[in-house]
Amino acid sequence: MKIKDSIAWAAFGAVMAIIMFPSCSDENEAGILEITNNEIILQAEGAPVQVEVKSNTEWRIDFAESTWFSTDIRGAQSSRTYFTVTYDENISDSERFCDIRVFTKDGKTSDVIKIKQLSRYPFIVPASDNMELFTKGGEYNMDISTNVPETDIVITPTVEWVKEYRISDGKLYFNTETNSQSPRTGSIVLSYDDQYQRKATTTINLSQAYSEYANAELVSYPTVYGYPVGGITNNVYIEGTIVATGTSKNFPNNRYVIQNETGETVVFESESLITFAQFAKVSLCLKDGTIKEESEAALPTD
Repeated sequence: MKIKDSIAWAAFGAVMAIIMFPSCSDENEAGILEITNNEIILQAEGAPVQVEVKSNTEWRIDFAESTWFSTDIRGAQSSRTYFTVTYDENISDSERFCDIRVFTKDGKTSDVIKIKQLSRYPFIVPASDNMELFTKGGEYNMDISTNVPETDIVITPTVEWVKEYRISDGKLYFNTETNSQSPRTGSIVLSYDDQYQRKATTTINLSQAYSEYANAELVSYPTVYGYPVGGITNNVYIEGTIVATGTSKNFPNNRYVIQNETGETVVFESESLITFAQFAKVSLCLKDGTIKEESEAALPTD
């Protein structure tokens, strides 16, 4: 009996030990939060994004009311490890922001997740994808529409005869060399990369005419008046406006009148009709032409 009594007392003592020792958990212990990523970047447009949250207790989220941003919950059990962010497309050129506070139910532990939505996708749009250039070298420009800083746009010509390029006040400016060899083509590529690996690029295709008289020197009308009758060997040209289009009743067919800003005129003719629009501005190369003398000339009435 003594042995059995000892066993009984030992068993009773073990039960008492279990009952008398309190649990190791502390009801006042703060909950634990673990945020995988404290900064979430949303695209300008895209699918909902899941934000991961780990905790050993029940947690909540809170944020300022927003017209473009929402979540599927504002609270969750500890078994829930994420919440979902839904957002509207950002059609502006500015980024949007929202801070989400994550906290345990007891309010003792909290953290902040910063949400950033990117502006609309970067773009560079020229007024035209193609541009025809004159034989003579000089400066050209084209309107450019973009939502990125002009100074950050990279300009890359694909040919060496395009020089001195820049973008300023919504325009692309560039210079070309004179072309006296043969028709030629090239392009200018405009590109931009932002810090979020978004890329905008566009290509402007160029075509430049040529002339063996491309290197002609501009001369005044009085200079032309002083040339003797006969062939012109000087590589020169004049500029002006077409005021008679080769069909005037006052002249033979294919005879034209070009006039400068001071009203001085030069009459010229061609072997066949040239389709000039009246008041079109032209450059007339004189080399290899012939100066003739006529007894009477009348100004056009058309």
